Amino acid sequence: MPRSLIIAKAKMMILSNAIAILKKAKIKQAKQEVWDLLAVALNKNKSEVILTHRPTDKIMSKKFDAYIKKRAGGFPFAYVVGYQPFLGQNYLVTKDTLIPRPATEDLVLAVEKYLSPVRNNFDSTRGNNYSSKHQINAKRDNISNGINIFDIGTGSGCMAISLALRCPDKIKKITATDISTKALTPARKNSRQLLRQLSAYSCELADKKKALLSTASNLTPNSRELENSKKVKIIFKKADLLKKIILPKNCLVLANLPYVNPHTKNSIGKCEPKSAIFCNYKNGLPIIYLKLFEQIKKQKYQPSAVFLEMPHACSARFQKLWRATLPLTPLFIISA
Repeated sequence: MPRSLIIAKAKMMILSNAIAILKKAKIKQAKQEVWDLLAVALNKNKSEVILTHRPTDKIMSKKFDAYIKKRAGGFPFAYVVGYQPFLGQNYLVTKDTLIPRPATEDLVLAVEKYLSPVRNNFDSTRGNNYSSKHQINAKRDNISNGINIFDIGTGSGCMAISLALRCPDKIKKITATDISTKALTPARKNSRQLLRQLSAYSCELADKKKALLSTASNLTPNSRELENSKKVKIIFKKADLLKKIILPKNCLVLANLPYVNPHTKNSIGKCEPKSAIFCNYKNGLPIIYLKLFEQIKKQKYQPSAVFLEMPHACSARFQKLWRATLPLTPLFIISA
């Protein structure tokens, strides 16, 4: 039997055993996760791992075995490999940070849409808007000059960093707060790593622009590339929501705070920090959102708009409370 075939069979046996282990642990997409874990262990592209039949490095094999044991032991995939994809970027996550969810991507996209030049028919992905179209358009001039953003309960920093990467020309500065010092550590690392990539990209675009201007050609660099060449400053700060923070004129507030009722029976966040998931309720609303509401209400300058992620079951009640007290401040809720 050819050596390559022997290696291929041995490899498939290892993978079959790993799949069986994950299936026994009731992992739904066991086969897909096994290939993904192997690719991460070998630091290779998944398709490359599937197509090649080379012997597995012993060190990497141990790493793969460790991944399988952790995943079978109930650790989330993101915690096993150490990162979670979010809007096309990989974010470092640790046991001290919440794993970003798809609903949070919707929240970022809603803010991005709000900041876009054409906003006449703005409507959040799953939210409701309690300001008039006239009021939203009245703020367009301020937005064109750049806006300050406050990301409350930033966790891994995925929302703040995503907006810095996607809308740099619309943003002056981002302040990202979290009450957990341990959560802010990976957030800062994510910012350094991902915004460094943007800086390298900006230098490349600057060189490209110089080269084009030095020629007689009428070609110009792609406008989308040029608008993304600006680097936004993100300040990470330990804070209890907006406590001791003064909102300036012309700012947005966005927040994805804990909202799962601890009295509900579910397996959400089994391994994730409970303080980032669970929150007690008062009159059918998450207490932490009521606290943020009170802090915003006391600010001298109200935000241009507020974006929140909240359970669908309590969003209408919160909107009613908001509208009664802050009718001129647009509120957009992404329902999870």
